[in-house]
Amino acid sequence: RGTINCGGGNPKFNSLTLDGVRMNDNFGLSSNGYPTIRAPFSFDSIEQVAVELAPFDVQYGGFTSCNINAVTKSGGNEIHGGVFFDYTNDSMKGDTIEGEDVDNGSYNEKRYGFN
Repeated sequence: RGTINCGGGNPKFNSLTLDGVRMNDNFGLSSNGYPTIRAPFSFDSIEQVAVELAPFDVQYGGFTSCNINAVTKSGGNEIHGGVFFDYTNDSMKGDTIEGEDVDNGSYNEKRYGFN
């Protein structure tokens, strides 16, 4: 739940960078490999995302699955912003795989904010 699996690898073997700065869970305390259970940055602040599967370049290191690099939007002198709201719960997720029941647990999650 809340993970990105690249090439079938464990999400803890990914590397997440924001504008080239690593945002990984260095202590291994989170199950998804990122510094927080939720998204580590606002979706509205992202200009573009690049996903590189096991690149063999000397500028990357410390991971074996994939590098996810997000680039933030550039700003100006105008004041503007936005509001966001995400909602999910267990009834919005499928509960059968090939005819067999799967227990998703019970959850109700709301995420909102502004930028």
